[in-house]
Amino acid sequence: PRERPGGGGGASQTAEFGRPYAGKVSRDAERLYVFNDTRQPGQVDAVRVNVQSDSEDLQYPVLFVVRQQKGVLSWQVPLIFRGLYQRSYNYQEVSRTLCPSESMPESGPPERIIYVDVASMAPYDVHYTLEVTRLKSFKLETNSAFSFKASPSEPQYFLYKFPPDVDSVIVKVVSKAVYPCSVVSIQDIVCPVYDLDHNVEFNGVYQSMTKQAAITVQKKDFLEEQFFVVFVIKPEDYACGGSVPASVQGNETWNLRRMKYLEVTVVPSIKESVYVHAILFSFLSFFSFYLGSLFVAFVHYIRWVRLFPAMSIWTAHGWFSGKDIQGCLG
Repeated sequence: PRERPGGGGGASQTAEFGRPYAGKVSRDAERLYVFNDTRQPGQVDAVRVNVQSDSEDLQYPVLFVVRQQKGVLSWQVPLIFRGLYQRSYNYQEVSRTLCPSESMPESGPPERIIYVDVASMAPYDVHYTLEVTRLKSFKLETNSAFSFKASPSEPQYFLYKFPPDVDSVIVKVVSKAVYPCSVVSIQDIVCPVYDLDHNVEFNGVYQSMTKQAAITVQKKDFLEEQFFVVFVIKPEDYACGGSVPASVQGNETWNLRRMKYLEVTVVPSIKESVYVHAILFSFLSFFSFYLGSLFVAFVHYIRWVRLFPAMSIWTAHGWFSGKDIQGCLG
């Protein structure tokens, strides 16, 4: 560790991906971690930050601030979620995915620097752990199921890009468990990504789910022909028809109780031409049926006239006998 530029009683250090770091902060000491991320041209790189703190003091939370080239993401630990009737749920472990950026092919291998600042205004030392990892599975593939887990403080989102020959897809999500209640959101490639319970409804389209969900997405709705699929676990189940806990004791961590295992699959939807062909086929089938019915009725009518020539029938022009009709028909 070396002293941070500008003083302030903090220390900065160059950090590595995939390596856990433990430390302590207070009002007199903060820490800064610098991650150097080098990517290949055209590569979409996603990074996930996992933090944890043993502090349960809501007056002096640990603050994590992540600075990137085009944005800042920050949160506190304990992370507080609000429910009905002023209920609060405190999480001491938080995991967030940083908004990815795609390098331009003509710019060469870029160097991206990520700063993670850890601080607290506590008058005593607060311990924490930090780990920053690269996501190996961030892009969803067509017709390929992908399994993962999420919790209220550990939301997930992934990237999907339309193939050239696909104009519309269906995002299908399944889970073996009914609860906890979750939300599936389709959002444009815009930072920041709204991936928490209090803001997931601010962007794109969303659907709450228990065991199954399906959202149809069209390529024409996205200029870059790609989108984020965001998964948020709600702190309470009332949005999905579940019951609300009668009481919450203290600052109990709810991560393990609210963990949900999900599986997402993106499949091409039926093309418009298939719908048109189906409609035309149905129309022609019914038309042929009615045409055949009219022909059969006409044949029976001719037979009836020939069998009963003496009988008369009423038409708009008066009464006609069977003989008259036979004469008309030759």
